[in-house]
Amino acid sequence: DAASGSVLFANANVGNGMEVVAEGIELTGAAAPNYSLVQPEELTGNILPKPITASDVAVVDKVYDGTTIATVTAGTLSGVIAADAGNVSLSTIAAFEDKNAGTGKSVSDLSLTGTASANYSLTPPTGVKANIAAKPVTVTANANQSKMYGKDDPTFTYEVAPALIIGDELTGSLARATGENVGMYVINVGTLANGNYTITFVANNFEIKKATATISLT
Repeated sequence: DAASGSVLFANANVGNGMEVVAEGIELTGAAAPNYSLVQPEELTGNILPKPITASDVAVVDKVYDGTTIATVTAGTLSGVIAADAGNVSLSTIAAFEDKNAGTGKSVSDLSLTGTASANYSLTPPTGVKANIAAKPVTVTANANQSKMYGKDDPTFTYEVAPALIIGDELTGSLARATGENVGMYVINVGTLANGNYTITFVANNFEIKKATATISLT
């Protein structure tokens, strides 16, 4: 003996413990007349997200900005039900593997958006890459830096424009042309660097001034 009829979820969306409605359930088979069927009540069930894939994913290159945010500009979803085609798409936001400048950097954390997106689970695509270019900055050695003859060099100071990303700093220091006699010496970029920035350096002169000599008469 068996039963026939229809069992329907209350709605088509993903969820756990979803109400299930039984309609027209009846017994079939030769012995069916010997039984009285009590219609099932308070049925529940789960609807799981439908796995889908993404291909031809394109991510725009960017200039270093101190974040891992990646911008998705294109991608094709496979496995979306036709009725949902206009209601689920790739989100434009993803993530680089880290925030630092570099080429061929992996991009992950792709996600779905749209009113039907909760009904799908995206299988993460592989091989999605893009570039983070170093941010251009100009370093200008400050003017009017000097010392007296015979003294040690000061730490050379400079200005950076535009400002570095908050929390970043340049390592190393400026240097100057060699020499210890009185005169003018060009300040150069020295070892100043940060891999996330490309530095355009504007030089200035450093002056070694005459020392003051004191003569005592006795």
